[in-house]
Amino acid sequence: SKDMINEASSNTTRYEYNPYYAGLGMQGYIGNANYRYRIDGIYQGGNVFNVVSNGVSEAAKIQAYAALANFTWIMPVMHAIDPQLILDFAMGSGDDDASSVSTPSQSNTSGSYNAFQAFGSFSGGLALKPRLTNMTIYRGGFQTRPFKFIHSLRNLGLQVKYSLYRKTRPAGGISDSYATQANADVGQAIDVALAYSVFSDVQFFYGFGAFKPGNAYPGTNSDGSDGSKMRIAHLVSLTLVF
Repeated sequence: SKDMINEASSNTTRYEYNPYYAGLGMQGYIGNANYRYRIDGIYQGGNVFNVVSNGVSEAAKIQAYAALANFTWIMPVMHAIDPQLILDFAMGSGDDDASSVSTPSQSNTSGSYNAFQAFGSFSGGLALKPRLTNMTIYRGGFQTRPFKFIHSLRNLGLQVKYSLYRKTRPAGGISDSYATQANADVGQAIDVALAYSVFSDVQFFYGFGAFKPGNAYPGTNSDGSDGSKMRIAHLVSLTLVF
C-alpha cells in the first residue's frame, strides 16, 4: 500500500502515509470438526510523517500490529436447530501520543507511529462500530436456526453476541472521538442479527445493537451531550439477486 501523493521534501507539513502489511494465520479444528478455530496475526510497517515540530515534519516509522481469533463450537445438542457457541477476540495496537485515529499523517507527536490502521473492514458491533485501532475486544455469543424444522423457515438464522470493549493503550484515542478519558474501559454492547433467505434470490437482514459507554467517556461530551447515554442502532436490508 503506497500513498500516491508526491510531496516535495521542502514542504513544512507532509501527509504521505506508506504502510505495508504482513500476516500469518491458521485455521482448523481441535479433535473433531465440532471445535473450529481461526487465528490471525498482522504486522503493519512502513513510514508516515509526524506532527510538525520546530518547523519540520519529521518522518517516522509505522510499527503496529493486530491479532484476531475465533472459536466456534457446534454443540452436540438440539440438532434440529443447529446451535453454535462463538467466542471472538480482536486486538489492535494503539499510540499514546497520537492526536487522531482517523488520520495517521500529522497525528503522532514523536517516535514511531504505533496505532494499527486496518486495511479493509472490521465488524465489531453495530452501535459502537469500532475500528480496530487501539481496541481490544472480547465477544461471546451463539447462533442458531431456530425454525430449521419448518420448511419455509429453515433458512432463518439468529445470532446474539455480547461485546466487552477495552482500549489497548488507555491514554490513546479510539475511532469514537468522544472517548477522551485516559481509561481503558470503553464499554459493553449487545448485538442481535436476524438473517432470512426468503427465496434463493431474496435475502432479508435485520440487525440491532445497544452500546453502554464505560469510563473512557466523560460525564458530558464536548458538545454538551450525555457521555454515558446508551446508544441504540438498527440496520434493515433487503437484497434481490438477479
